[in-house]
Amino acid sequence: MEAKIKKLGYSCYIDLLHNTSKNKQQRVFNELISSDYFMAIISDNYHLSPWAQKEITLARKLKKHIIKIDYRNVYKMQNNQIAIKQLVTRMKIKTLDLYSKLIYDRWYDHKFKNKHIAAMFLMCIDKRFLLVLLIISPMLFFSYQDMQSNIGALYLSITAAAIFYSLFNLYPEIYDKFRLGQNCYIEISQIKARRANLVIYLLGIDDNCFSDAANRFLTKQSYLDILSSLRFKNNFQVNYSMFTSLGLKFPLSGQSNKTFLEYCIKIAREDLDDIQKIKSIPDIHKLKLYDAIIYLERELIRFLDSSNKNTLHEGDVVAILIQAVDKLSYYSNKELPMYVGNRFTLHFTPTRDEIYAAKSLNTIYHEFT
Repeated sequence: MEAKIKKLGYSCYIDLLHNTSKNKQQRVFNELISSDYFMAIISDNYHLSPWAQKEITLARKLKKHIIKIDYRNVYKMQNNQIAIKQLVTRMKIKTLDLYSKLIYDRWYDHKFKNKHIAAMFLMCIDKRFLLVLLIISPMLFFSYQDMQSNIGALYLSITAAAIFYSLFNLYPEIYDKFRLGQNCYIEISQIKARRANLVIYLLGIDDNCFSDAANRFLTKQSYLDILSSLRFKNNFQVNYSMFTSLGLKFPLSGQSNKTFLEYCIKIAREDLDDIQKIKSIPDIHKLKLYDAIIYLERELIRFLDSSNKNTLHEGDVVAILIQAVDKLSYYSNKELPMYVGNRFTLHFTPTRDEIYAAKSLNTIYHEFT
């Protein structure tokens, strides 16, 4: 609040923060007398405080502009917003659980079921199908005589074309995406798990790769936190090819490694192997997440190229092996649950800042390194 008031060009005195005088109450009165505005933050006990009543009474006598902020309403509003967000999150989880039961019996089942029903459901909520409904809905109000006219015949042809498009273009396209999503979600999950294990190691998190803390998208602050941790572990040296990993294990395996650099190169190569498997799936480019796959591939190639030239920077580890994966995770979470249910999940609800960073086309915080 103080910062926002100062941005408007006003000086601000807050008794709790700025009163270092011996006679504190007299200092409050002096500041009030010299002020133009008096801001009273009304809490539950405001009217019970004798000093608060003296201050606002003096402000009235001096005819100061009094601004009242009822903190009780603000607090209530914040609690309501939090409650609504929690309710929406629970509803999303419950809906995804019900939808998941439609396409498989148990989480670990290898086979999916009812793909035709699920595809029909997804088609019904697709924007293109809603447009088709909008086009054909006026037909309900056409009389038989209207249909005999030239305009009626033309509109009947348009309606038939819209229905044909839905049945023979839109539905097969959505149904085929089940095949694409169900063939790539495991590889994307493995890339996500390697990224999470790297975060766990660098931040010293006592948890697994499915935890909230290990999977959260990077913001500017978390990017810098991880980078600082990496530099500290590397004893603030430029070259960390001899930086030991202290027994760090490779994600999804028990294989150990000698140095942290070897560990990072191994992650980059395994991620690239999984990306090649994904790209080998016929028509995989039809998924919206395909651009994020290509982006991550380009970044990983750049990472390995830098390691071969011995020009790898500490920021490359954070920007490429962690942040670049966030982009793929974000777009995968927007699309894959429609085709694989809750077999693919972020394990957390991202904030606006995290979403903004994940959606960005470049590793935007690399410049801070």
